[in-house]
Amino acid sequence: MRNPIPIGFLSVISLRFICSSAEAQCNLSSLNVPRYGMAVTRSCGGDIFAIGGIDASGNISATVERLSAFSGSWQQVNDFIEPRSNAAAASAGNFIYLFGGEIQGSGVSGSIHRAWVSLGSLNWQPFPCGLPSPRWGHTAVSYADKIYVMGGTTNGSNLFPDCIVIDPSTGLCTQTNPMPIPVFGHAAAELGGFIYVFAGAPSSSAFYNYVQRFDPSTNTWCILPTALPNPPYNVGVGRLKAVSTSSSIILSGGGSLLANNCNASIDLIAEFIPAAIPCVNGGIFRVVRSTCVARDNHGSAYLVAGAFGCASGIVSFGGCSGTNVLGSTECLPASGLPPIQPRPCGICGGQIQNYCTGSRGAFGCTPVISSGLSSQPCIGGGIVVQSGNALGNTGGFLLFGFSSASITIFPGITLCVMPFQFDTIQTSLPGIPCLGFASKPYHIPYDSTLVGLEVFFQAFFFDPFVPPYYLSATNGLKMTIG
Repeated sequence: MRNPIPIGFLSVISLRFICSSAEAQCNLSSLNVPRYGMAVTRSCGGDIFAIGGIDASGNISATVERLSAFSGSWQQVNDFIEPRSNAAAASAGNFIYLFGGEIQGSGVSGSIHRAWVSLGSLNWQPFPCGLPSPRWGHTAVSYADKIYVMGGTTNGSNLFPDCIVIDPSTGLCTQTNPMPIPVFGHAAAELGGFIYVFAGAPSSSAFYNYVQRFDPSTNTWCILPTALPNPPYNVGVGRLKAVSTSSSIILSGGGSLLANNCNASIDLIAEFIPAAIPCVNGGIFRVVRSTCVARDNHGSAYLVAGAFGCASGIVSFGGCSGTNVLGSTECLPASGLPPIQPRPCGICGGQIQNYCTGSRGAFGCTPVISSGLSSQPCIGGGIVVQSGNALGNTGGFLLFGFSSASITIFPGITLCVMPFQFDTIQTSLPGIPCLGFASKPYHIPYDSTLVGLEVFFQAFFFDPFVPPYYLSATNGLKMTIG
């Protein structure tokens, strides 16, 4: 195993078990390439990405996989530009970002890359700035319109207390006040406008159990008087993962200092509930339940509540346990957990709405237009415009412009857009009425002058079953870029 990340002996606070492992859903879907040490992020559109890691042969991987609530399985997309492990990932706008990490041959990177999230492949591009020093074992958390990169190490002993602020809108990387306690191999999550950092290691042979909190509005840190609990973590916990709910943070898995590798992975899920004034009164940890399998250096994220029958929508996947490198994905049970409210990530202040009326096509079906599942109208991001409920295997064109219209061009057919440009489209599912589907991605440049711009879309389809004009049309779609 490469670079184990030991973490945290834990002090005693209030705990209680609230459900049993019998409630677990233990293998919802499996990674195509089992790995540990992956960088994981949830895109603004709701998909989970697992980037790089270390495979069962001990090799650092460039594999990137995507889990969508709508596909129901992990799908490989194009690889990252080079193998990486123990990197950090985050999302902002319609981009996912990868920060630093280990590279093959004992090297360490400080680069930042980003890829626009589309329905197809990921096109990774260098970000204008990089981390001030190469590192691995750090974390990245999105909040408001920034990404915060914290901690890390180059070799397990040279630690960075940095808190680096990444601004996706300007391409700048700046350092703000450092962490009081420099660590690597920690977990981090945002809750209520604050970023919490859990545990971490000061070296490869020691550990911490502290909880640190950062306030982005004042650029200040505090150390909470509450530490991670012991028991049940009576051997220390490392490389645990954090996911925010609406009122708490869920921690899962981790590893043991005593074994210093995956042979003592931890099989518990705990919830941290901050006090009203956390820097003064700390908070409460409670054990939720055991995981299906002990996982260390795994991935955990919120997908969509109800996906695969997972009521909570929180999934944990991959990692290592003993000598096994895992590929399974399990659901954390909803019982006893607060509801999840997906955090807005990055510059996503845009709005989407429908207007106007479509025209009925073949077999009484009226085509409709919408934004894609992974679309948000953000500068520096992109949108996917989708048309459905149309005749299958038919051609058409997608209009877009910068003002709406309401012009009857034929009886029963309304032009909803003053067209500036059009693109040809083709529906799927040969000849099947009402199930034809087409989509078209569009990129939005990094340009703050575009904020507030209104863009209008409408699709038209050739339809041999609706004489005399043999044409059907969707309603209109209005997007305000944010």
